[in-house]
Amino acid sequence: MNLSQALKQKNRLAGELVRQQQILQRENARRNDSVSQVDREKVWEKILTLSEEPALERMAELKARIAFIQGLTKREGPDVVFIGRDQEKVEYLWDSFISQEKGDEFIANLQEQINELQDEVDDYNATTQLEADE
Repeated sequence: MNLSQALKQKNRLAGELVRQQQILQRENARRNDSVSQVDREKVWEKILTLSEEPALERMAELKARIAFIQGLTKREGPDVVFIGRDQEKVEYLWDSFISQEKGDEFIANLQEQINELQDEVDDYNATTQLEADE
């Protein structure tokens, strides 16, 4: 694979990653009267797989995943709605594939990975000597 092909492949992967993130953004939080037709577990696994494949700028990718998780709608629990003139009370139940608690766990794990990568960079920077041009 030459450089041009590698860049095309990276762009394809990046485009597919964005598409999968959009699907999960749309499908993450659902009311009990609106069941998702998407296997959200598979979409999440695809996101994780795709974000591992490019392996370029790993820390930036992990930070982007944190931002994505933070931006997901994470609605849980009952939602009371009053409908019509008679204000008929209807109660719905919200459920999120990635709840706030689960999202917080993911983010803590990702931050740990970022910290480990940063330690590696810091060690490299502290121990690597560059030779000056004469």
